[in-house]
Amino acid sequence: MAGYSSDQFYRFNTYEPGSTTSRRVDDNPNFIWPRPIEPDIYNAPTGKQLVDVRFQRGFMRGIYPSVMGGAGVKQRRLFFQFNPQAIERAVSMNEMVVNPLLQDPTQLFQPVPGTASFSFELLFNREAEVVSSMYASDVVSKKGKYVTQTATPVSSRYSTLDEYGSSTKWDDVASLGVLADMYVLDSIIGQSITPDMKGFLQEYWQTSSDSIQKFEGTTGTASAATFDKSGFEANVSKSFGNTAFLSPLPVRIVFSSLFMVEGFVESTFVQFIKFSKEYVPTMCKVTLTMRALYIGFAREDAYLTSSLKVAYAEAQETKKAQQEAQKLVQSAAYNVGDFKFIPTDMVLNKYRPDNTRTGSLARDPLYTVAIFGWWNAYYQGQSSGNRNESFELSGKLQTWTQPAIANTIKNNTLTWSFEVKLEVRELTASGNWDLATAILTYTTSGSKQDITSEKIASNALSKNSAQDPNNDLWLMKQSLIHDTIGNEENFVEFFMTMQITVTDASGNSATDVRTASYKAKANSATDWQSFVEGKHPFVFSGNKNKGTQR
Repeated sequence: MAGYSSDQFYRFNTYEPGSTTSRRVDDNPNFIWPRPIEPDIYNAPTGKQLVDVRFQRGFMRGIYPSVMGGAGVKQRRLFFQFNPQAIERAVSMNEMVVNPLLQDPTQLFQPVPGTASFSFELLFNREAEVVSSMYASDVVSKKGKYVTQTATPVSSRYSTLDEYGSSTKWDDVASLGVLADMYVLDSIIGQSITPDMKGFLQEYWQTSSDSIQKFEGTTGTASAATFDKSGFEANVSKSFGNTAFLSPLPVRIVFSSLFMVEGFVESTFVQFIKFSKEYVPTMCKVTLTMRALYIGFAREDAYLTSSLKVAYAEAQETKKAQQEAQKLVQSAAYNVGDFKFIPTDMVLNKYRPDNTRTGSLARDPLYTVAIFGWWNAYYQGQSSGNRNESFELSGKLQTWTQPAIANTIKNNTLTWSFEVKLEVRELTASGNWDLATAILTYTTSGSKQDITSEKIASNALSKNSAQDPNNDLWLMKQSLIHDTIGNEENFVEFFMTMQITVTDASGNSATDVRTASYKAKANSATDWQSFVEGKHPFVFSGNKNKGTQR
């Protein structure tokens, strides 16, 4: 009669839903020895019969992959070759804790006031696989042995062992011996980073970091560090296969339906005790010491499993909320406003070191001459190489937003600002020369007081059409980078770059960059006059990267 006393994994699917004790591709491979059926045992008066003494070995697996739903995550399991002969369990109360009877009753459901340690030994023997260059499938033959197949050498599958872990096969065990089992063990407990586990580890550590930040935010404390995603991606490959560290991952160990442990492995001790003549380790003894957070009957949701599921679900909700917030600020940044920069005056001035102006170096306004002669006019009577000259361009700034975007910003407490850089370039056949470049500054149209871009952005929200825009002034003043325009047949370009940044109350932000330009031949007075008179303003529409020159 089936039951706990006759079946080591009785009702296995109740605590490992959808699982089976049959090997899966990511588990350590089955064992050729000992064979699962013993044909030399008398169990009937009529003679010898095959007696099923198949080992129902315990196993270890990671908890977090199953919590994450298994999507794109390897759920490795390490099956024991022999169940441990001795298991040590030690539980002690923290001496710093007050009388347990005086504690908050809710704390009694959490294994915090005490410390539970758990240790056991495992033995692995892969002599049969290494000597025979065979590996065992999960199928048992009628002769009472596992079906064996010829193994493909690891050396023929990977050009270098640095590639090992991008995929693993059961027949690797014939080349690696017990190192194939240790590879699975190390990846489960967090003692190694493998190529096929880096995505899972990144998700795990990122979620853990986010959960810690959320907890500390509610308690008024601040974390000393957060998970560095970019640093992880840049350096993770350097640690592939390195087992010289232990960053514990939550694990579950199932000895039987009556005995399950969940917790973190605090220390490992591996003793390699036998080698092949090629010095491949074929036998080892493993000692594991754990900090246990659950010890008891096997069940689907134990303390640690449930805690991780809740933490992961909350982290996913937080991540979803952040993604929605980020989507909102991105949408606002891409559509936030319309801007029209209308040039009205261009001047070449000379300034003293204290920034007081000593006069204009350009005798004629740009309204009546080509920019070639206008730009080079300051050389008359000036010493070569003088860098006190400044180029000035000023104009009118009209801003407005669409009603829907204005309401989105107001309803979601979004703030936005912008920065505009104007560059003057000479475009030649051999390359481009920067003539002048500067970040624009702004003043009000009435008081002529300097104002911030945030103030202009705020004003723009109250204007919803190009027919009734908010009006301010803008100014560019910068020392010349290049003294003269070299050839009047070259083109001169005014190139404007706008960077809009939108931020919400939680600090989520998004930036959109837009560009607009105007160019004409340096000797074309008509084109430059039309530009300065405002017939060719810089116009930025409120759509992503849709800044246009009309």
